[in-house]
Amino acid sequence: NVWFGGNGCIYRYSYAEEHLTLFISTQDSRFVFKDMHLLDNDNILCCSPEGILIVNKSTGKYHKPSNNLRELSASLMDSKGRLWLAFYNSGVEVFDIHSGKLIKSYKSGNSALTNDIIFCMTERNGIIWAGTDGGGINMIDLDNDRISVLSSVSGDPSSLPALSIKSIHT
Repeated sequence: NVWFGGNGCIYRYSYAEEHLTLFISTQDSRFVFKDMHLLDNDNILCCSPEGILIVNKSTGKYHKPSNNLRELSASLMDSKGRLWLAFYNSGVEVFDIHSGKLIKSYKSGNSALTNDIIFCMTERNGIIWAGTDGGGINMIDLDNDRISVLSSVSGDPSSLPALSIKSIHT
């Protein structure tokens, strides 16, 4: 199956049946699903700027996690199976997907993160690339938690052209 989201809805396309169905409707069009992550064989984490839903793939039942009180700006499932969530103006929090426990928190006040507003994240070769609003690209090494930064340097044509990075593709 292929799962994708829309305004307040999650759809499923079945390859076997060659058929598209509306899988769930939240009745709340503010939930515009931006990212989806497989949590386990049964559940998908569906991320929207309005919050998070955990959807059971078999039953279509869903629930909102209890820590779902802040505006979500970016999410990522890393190669080690950890969930990275960036809540607006709160840096990045890393969770164990099995227990739901917070493992790490990166903020400008407790790390070398250059900005607490994260617009996007991707991973390449064990490095999390985080695009910020005014702090360039922060690269977090999964092995040692070291953060390095790509930023805009006035007069340097080989630096970033801007400090706000809204999307990254590897």
